[in-house]
Amino acid sequence: MNKIVGVKFYKEHSGSFEGREYNYYDGLGDLAIGDIAVADVRDKEKLVLVTAVDVPESKIDERILLVLQTLSKRHVPPAPVSEESQQERFS
Repeated sequence: MNKIVGVKFYKEHSGSFEGREYNYYDGLGDLAIGDIAVADVRDKEKLVLVTAVDVPESKIDERILLVLQTLSKRHVPPAPVSEESQQERFS
């Protein structure tokens, strides 16, 4: 069985990960505290910060365990655009 992690969602209005901690199964198998993953929420992808790992099932309400989702995608930040390539684009 996949381990369970705790996450906080990225809030665009503040530019930080904050609020309540939610639980997900670690579908990647190696998430660690501080990793950023992608959660599917209502047909949208949301960034989440891993704030806890190896959360015991006993800490989660049985009704939540029945519907617990899985994180299966790691966030990959876009590659920085170099100054040279920007100049080439606008030349």
